[in-house]
Amino acid sequence: MDSLSFLLGITTSLAATFLIFIYKVWFWPWYLKKRHTGKNISGEWIGFYGLSNEPALKLILRQEGHSIIGESSVSKDSQGENVDRKYSYQGSFLDKSLVLTFDDINNSRHLGGAMVFFLANSDGTLMKGTTMYYKPELNEVVKLDAELWLKGHVPANNSLNPTALTRGQLA
Repeated sequence: MDSLSFLLGITTSLAATFLIFIYKVWFWPWYLKKRHTGKNISGEWIGFYGLSNEPALKLILRQEGHSIIGESSVSKDSQGENVDRKYSYQGSFLDKSLVLTFDDINNSRHLGGAMVFFLANSDGTLMKGTTMYYKPELNEVVKLDAELWLKGHVPANNSLNPTALTRGQLA
């Protein structure tokens, strides 16, 4: 009788573990995706740092429910120097707020960083926020104000620097 109780306990534990796994891996993501009624920010975004009118990055986002994944190619660093970097992103979009972490695809020694943005206009074509990452050469955390514009909606000027008028070539 004791071995039967033991086997019944093991079987019950395995069944409960399987049900929890199905709930977490399949049902809960499916439910969140169906429940999401907010803006879908999937697409190609053009990024600008600070007061610069030169595009610094191209970011492609894919959204499923609240979950976001994406990749980018960065053409300018924070000092405006030409670079060629590629990053992968993951995060969440909820209540007009985007929170992403990113990792360098080609350099596993680079720790990556984080981005926090919010939808800044009613048509959902502009996000404003901050990018942060650790720069070992300077031994400091770099924090940059940035804008992301949905491709095809980039205005002629940078809203952080409204006197410059060079963005019209990107729209």
